[in-house]
Amino acid sequence: MNLEALIKKLAEDSELVEKLNKAANPEEAYEICKAAGLDETFEKFSEGMSKLAKAQSEMSAEDVDAVVGGSTTTEITTLVTSGASAAATAGAAAAV
Repeated sequence: MNLEALIKKLAEDSELVEKLNKAANPEEAYEICKAAGLDETFEKFSEGMSKLAKAQSEMSAEDVDAVVGGSTTTEITTLVTSGASAAATAGAAAAV
């Protein structure tokens, strides 16, 4: 499944959302999503979650609820985007 399908699934699957909220880091969240059927790379997953977090910050709470079905998705995107930022920083440091 792609990221769009994953987001729709999160809106309908509270058990999956609960598992993701308990993930210790973005890599664990990614593995949970892969087990649920996601077929994207970690980089695409992180990029997609970053875009979702940005879109959420630009939308009203009601708009976000209408799209993703609840505020718990914010916690998931925060977890994933913080890991994506850390990975990008580590990658930049390694390149130096």
